[in-house]
Amino acid sequence: MKGYGEDLAHIHASGFTALAETAAPAIVELLHGAGIESGLVVDHGCGSGVTSRVLVDAGYDVLGIDSSRPFLALARREALGARFRHGPFLDERLPECRAMLA
Repeated sequence: MKGYGEDLAHIHASGFTALAETAAPAIVELLHGAGIESGLVVDHGCGSGVTSRVLVDAGYDVLGIDSSRPFLALARREALGARFRHGPFLDERLPECRAMLA
């Protein structure tokens, strides 16, 4: 499977984001605890952009990467201010960053 199609992306974004909603603030706390207060964070497998939104709101520059174009369309609406790129995990060149989520 190359990635979520439009139907599965919508279903996932509509009813299966509770884990990301709960984990994202904890991720920000972990970043702060590690002394990472700003800079680029790569959200690899960003899905519908829930975590990317929380990172942007916390002041980070965010690059979200996902193999699903429908997920990226949702993420662009969810996480205004983040940048997004389409690509599979093994093919992506990662930029220099402060942290990467996967």
